[in-house]
Amino acid sequence: IEIRKQAFQKRLSDLQQDSEEQLAVVNSLNAQGIIDNQKAATRSTEIQQQSLISQLRLIEERMNVVGDSNKELNEELLRQQAELQIKLTEVQEQGFQKQLSDLQQDSEERLAIITSRNARGLADNQESATESAAIQEESAQQQLALIRQRLGEVGGASIELREKLLKLEADTQAKIAEIHKQAFGKRLADLDQDGQEQQTILEGQLAQGLTTESEYAQSRYNLSLQSLDAQLALILERRSQISKSDIEGQEALAAQEASLQKRRQDALSQFLESQLALLDRENKKATDLLEQSELDRRLI
Repeated sequence: IEIRKQAFQKRLSDLQQDSEEQLAVVNSLNAQGIIDNQKAATRSTEIQQQSLISQLRLIEERMNVVGDSNKELNEELLRQQAELQIKLTEVQEQGFQKQLSDLQQDSEERLAIITSRNARGLADNQESATESAAIQEESAQQQLALIRQRLGEVGGASIELREKLLKLEADTQAKIAEIHKQAFGKRLADLDQDGQEQQTILEGQLAQGLTTESEYAQSRYNLSLQSLDAQLALILERRSQISKSDIEGQEALAAQEASLQKRRQDALSQFLESQLALLDRENKKATDLLEQSELDRRLI
């Protein structure tokens, strides 16, 4: 009996040692940059789970052999089984949390690169906003998939853990919705800012005498329409993305659309007024020239 017990413990120890050696290889590959954090975390969890499941199977086999003939040994095996099952749950939870953390970290690192490119002028505001939103959504969607996978693994085994995961799932879905909302707001603000910057350039050209008042008024109007129409198109796109049952969201978009339509009408009115003012000035110049010419003729 003692020989069988020692052989059993040796097989358990060998399984544990094999697991530790495989983990060391994964950690080395990760340290060398051959595999990324996410792959390393996934593989490490798989190795530990496989080892613990193998150890549990070995204990189950041993329990079947022992049966009820040796109560003390059977109780020892039950204790080992319970400890390994707890450890397996912990490994799965730690692996899950590590994968979530690595997804978040990878997202933040990619966002930092985009922010740096934008600051150096290598990408404009619109491009940066779009890329940033895409990265954030990709990360959140991957986290959501991971949470749902974990929910499938847990099943009904732990009510407390399942409730925790369901809350995490709901929070992540809300996070995705917020990412969409913030990305829309950022793109809308950037379009407006870009339009204002173009207007400032035009004003500078007018002040330097590089363009006429008529050309300035026409260009200013064209730029206003271009910016406002781009913002209106973005609002239309956003309205198609959110649910019609989201009354608050739809009403907010409708209010923004109405405001932009008013600005579009105001731009037209301002353009027409400037054209009329220019025409009045030209007519006055022509009248003054005629009067001066008539006065000069009389003097002669």
